[in-house]
Amino acid sequence: MSESQKDDEAPSIWEIPEAPQEESADPSAPTSAALDAEDLGKKLSQVEVQKKEAYEKYLRTYAEFENFKKRIAKEQNDQNRYANEQLLRALLPVLDNLARAINHSKESKNLDKLIEGLELTEKEFVSVMNKFGVTAIESLGHPFDPVHHQAMLQVETDDQDENTVVEEFQRGYLLHNRVLRPAFVSVAKNTRKSASQPPQKDTEKAPTEKDHTQ
Repeated sequence: MSESQKDDEAPSIWEIPEAPQEESADPSAPTSAALDAEDLGKKLSQVEVQKKEAYEKYLRTYAEFENFKKRIAKEQNDQNRYANEQLLRALLPVLDNLARAINHSKESKNLDKLIEGLELTEKEFVSVMNKFGVTAIESLGHPFDPVHHQAMLQVETDDQDENTVVEEFQRGYLLHNRVLRPAFVSVAKNTRKSASQPPQKDTEKAPTEKDHTQ
C-alpha cells in the first residue's frame, strides 16, 4: 500500500465528529411544566373546598353564638323580673292575715282585737323576713357603731355610758351580713365624764413686765 493511500485512509484531525442524535421525545408525554400546573390546580381546588367548609363552619358557629346570646339575655331578663317571686309568694299570707284583721275589727268594733291581729301579722312578717336572711339590728343599750347606726341626736345623760344608743327612731336591718338599712338612733353623751375632765391649761406664756421693757 502506498503512502498516499495510507494518508487517504487516516482520519483527518480537522474533521469534527458528529454529535449523537437524541431520541425524539414523545409529543404526547406531559412536560414537567404541565405536571406542575396540574398539581397546582389540584391544590387550589383543595384550598377552595377547605375555604368553603371553613366559611360554612364559621356561619354555623356565628349563628349558634347569636342564639346563645339571645337565650342568655332572655334568661337574665326573666331572672330580673321574677327574682323576688319566692319572697312575694311568702308574703301573700301575711297580706291575707292583715286584711282579715282589718275586716274583723270593722265588724266587732273592738280596738283590742285589731291591735292583737296587727301584732300577730307583724310577727308573721318578721318570720318571713328572717327566712330570707333579713334580721333586725340590735341597737338600744349597745355601743354606737357607725357601720350599723346613724346618729341623729346626742343626749346628755348620767345614766348611760358615753356613745351608748339610748333611743331608736327607726329600726335598722341586715341582709345576711350586709346592712340593708342602718338604724336611726340617738347617742348618749355622759355629762359626768365631761365635768370630770380638767380644763385645758393655757400653754401660752403670759407677757411679763420684763418683756415689755425689752
